[in-house]
Amino acid sequence: MEKKNFEVSSVSRRQVLRLAAGAALVLTVPSNLLGAGGNVESLSFYVDRFATAIGSKQQADSVKGLYEKADQKLRADLDYVNRMMANSGFSDYSRSVVYSSANTVFYSVVFQDGFNVCLPFIAAQDTQAVQEHGNQAQSQFIGPQPTPKAMIEGPSVVALALASEDVRKDLDATTARSYLLPQQRTLSGNGTFESGYTQPDLFLTEAGTVRIDYRRTSRQRGRAYVQIVRGDTREVVFEKSYDIRYNSRS
Repeated sequence: MEKKNFEVSSVSRRQVLRLAAGAALVLTVPSNLLGAGGNVESLSFYVDRFATAIGSKQQADSVKGLYEKADQKLRADLDYVNRMMANSGFSDYSRSVVYSSANTVFYSVVFQDGFNVCLPFIAAQDTQAVQEHGNQAQSQFIGPQPTPKAMIEGPSVVALALASEDVRKDLDATTARSYLLPQQRTLSGNGTFESGYTQPDLFLTEAGTVRIDYRRTSRQRGRAYVQIVRGDTREVVFEKSYDIRYNSRS
């Protein structure tokens, strides 16, 4: 199986945090802030980090486990999304821990290379809302939504995880989730680690819009860009770049 020696670090670029009342910070981020990622067998590692940063709960230890307790609507959505991913080569569920956050479930599915992952975000019943407001709450918290809400892979998975950890340095998990958890995809990233993106990932969240782009900078190196725009003021509240280095080896 092909392995990749994979490292990430942040690069010097302004980071702006004005996500909550009273929070205002502009700083230059040193290049060694995050350090080396070391050998990463699968990008599922970064899905776990994202889930932790935004305070997600583990809903099931496998997609099969989620499917067994899902309602009919969620089962149909899971079937549809998993077929989409399989058609693109994402079919390894051996690392597919299922997380839930508010009205969303998400999990990673590994590509046939054993390294890259696809990360779908799927609408699910907000169990806390139902407990507080009764069974009729589901429609008002979810309503008609696309299936899936969003799907990201490759560099975007890494960038989303690292950005979520940076945001959490200044905000609580609930507020960070409102800025980072995808609710609706508006543009799908197109590209790979090796090629770079020809268009970015762009998705709406509860509190704003997240844009993730990626450019190949040299052989086995690239740079991911994350920007968060606040929905009510259209202000850029977070902007940061991450260097990504990887080495393929048999």
